[in-house]
Amino acid sequence: MQVGVLLLVLSIAFYFLEQRTRFFSIDFSKQYSKYRTIEVAGFEEGEGWQGNFTYDSVRTLQGKSSIILSSWYGNLNTIQANKNFIIPPGYTNGYISIFVTDKKNLSSLVSLTLNLKGNNQQKDFDFTQLLQVGWNRLAVPIPNWKMISQISLSMLSKSGEIAEVNVDRFWIENTTGYKSDVFSTQSQSLSLRTIGQRTYVFSSSAEIATYSVTTPSQIQKGSITFSLIPEHSQEIQVSVNGTSMKIAGKNMSECTINKNAGTPVMKKLTSTSGNNDLYIFLKATVQNGKIAYSISNNGVDYETCGSVSYTQIKPIQLSLKGSYLIDSYYAEY
Repeated sequence: MQVGVLLLVLSIAFYFLEQRTRFFSIDFSKQYSKYRTIEVAGFEEGEGWQGNFTYDSVRTLQGKSSIILSSWYGNLNTIQANKNFIIPPGYTNGYISIFVTDKKNLSSLVSLTLNLKGNNQQKDFDFTQLLQVGWNRLAVPIPNWKMISQISLSMLSKSGEIAEVNVDRFWIENTTGYKSDVFSTQSQSLSLRTIGQRTYVFSSSAEIATYSVTTPSQIQKGSITFSLIPEHSQEIQVSVNGTSMKIAGKNMSECTINKNAGTPVMKKLTSTSGNNDLYIFLKATVQNGKIAYSISNNGVDYETCGSVSYTQIKPIQLSLKGSYLIDSYYAEY
C-alpha cells in the first residue's frame, strides 16, 4: 500500500515537473564581455592604409568596405598600415578574410603574404597555397608579443598577368566557446566581434550558413526568439520542427513560410523588415501542433508572417546569408 502511494506521489510530481515552463535567455554581449575581440583591421577608410589599392563597398562581409589589392604584370605590390595594438595574454587566435574572384585570378597569383611587426620583431604568413575561389577565412597564429605595431600585405602576380583579391577584416580572439555553448557548428562563418563596449556573436557568409541551437535543441510547445542586427542582409531563416520562416527579397521585406517539401507561402511585410542596421526579432511560437512565425523591429510590436502545422520534432536552427551581429536568444518551453 505504502509503495503504491509513493509511486503515485512520484508520478504526480514528475507530471507537474514536465508541465513546468522553463526559460533560457542569453545576451551575447554579456556572455562574452570578458572575451572582447581585437579588431586589428576592417580595411576601411580612415585606417591609415598606404600603398596602391582601392576600396570596394560592394564585395564586403563586414563594415562599409573591403580593400582590393592587385598586382599587375609581375610587379610586387605592398600596402601597409601602422597599428598599435596591445596583445593581452591568451589572444593567440588570429583570422583574416580574403576573397578570390575566380580561377583566373587564383592561377595568376604567385604569392600573397601578411607581415606583422612588433617589439622589433616581425613574422610573415604565406597564404598562397591556402587560397580558394570565394571567401577564405585564414588562420593567423599570433606570436607571443606584447603588441602589433605594423601590418602589411604583399602580392605578386605572374609576368604578363593581373591578379587581385579583396581583403576584409583581420581580428584576434581568445575563445571558441561560441561554437558550442549556444550554437553547435563547425562553420567558419561564425566568430565574435566587438563594437564599442559590446561583443556580439558575428555571422558573415556569402552563402547560407546554418547554426543549430543547443538549449533547447527542440521544442514541442512554447516559443523561441532571436535578436539580430543585419549589417549586409541577404537572407534570414529560422527553422523549427521541419518548418521554416525565411526573410528575403527586396528590402528584406518578403516573408516565406515553408513546411518540408510543401509549397512555400510568401507574404509581403508591411510594417517590419530585415533590412540593414535595423534590429530584427524573429519569433516562433509552438502550440497545439502548429508553429506561428512573426517578426519585429523593436521586440514589442510583431508582424505575423504566418503559421504552419508540423508532424515531427526537429532541431531549432538559425540560417544566415550575409553578415549579422547576433545580439540575443530567448526560449520559453
